[in-house]
Amino acid sequence: MKRSIAESHIQKVFEMEIEHQKNVGDSRGMIISYTRGFMNGLSAISHYSILKRF
Repeated sequence: MKRSIAESHIQKVFEMEIEHQKNVGDSRGMIISYTRGFMNGLSAISHYSILKRF
């Protein structure tokens, strides 16, 4: 039973890798979400640094 669960998880990882290479599916959404979060965090740090100078 545990082997079949592990194999299904491995298969899902392979599917996600293929989606990532083709730039489609759930992996694309994760990358977009990460990028937006990173940019928002960078913006907040920059904004704080600018306000701190004055």
